[in-house]
Amino acid sequence: MIDQVATAQKWGPIILRAYITLVVLSTASVVIRIVAKLKTKAKLGLDDVFIIAGLVLWYAEAGVDLYGMPYKARLARRQY
Repeated sequence: MIDQVATAQKWGPIILRAYITLVVLSTASVVIRIVAKLKTKAKLGLDDVFIIAGLVLWYAEAGVDLYGMPYKARLARRQY
């Protein structure tokens, strides 16, 4: 059980940095795509709607994962 606590404390900040980096990169790529479409006067299609929906779902998934990280660490401590 001590290993679970040590693992949560060791990997928690690394996972947090990875999530923040990936959220920033995914947001930037979608924004660049939409701006490029608008500047070239191309119509926004169904693929653009799905990529925006996917980005929103990614935000939700990342939020749930990040919200649950401290809970997992507390749970590992209680079991010890």
